[in-house]
Amino acid sequence: MKRNKKIFISTSSIAAQELIRKVYDQVTIDLLTRINEMEENHINWAEMQYYQIEQMGLENYLIFKTKNQVT
Repeated sequence: MKRNKKIFISTSSIAAQELIRKVYDQVTIDLLTRINEMEENHINWAEMQYYQIEQMGLENYLIFKTKNQVT
């Protein structure tokens, strides 16, 4: 299910980028490209947290995260 969201975000962004290229709006295409990269990074981070929870269990994950918080 989460992979479908990732594909949807990428597909929507690619469609928008193609439309903007047709009207030669380089500033907007650069902005959308940057937004897409940030979204990909966020999705990767969330997937890694989910994987850690699966491996460690929620309780251990929360203990680990609270002990390793940087203040």
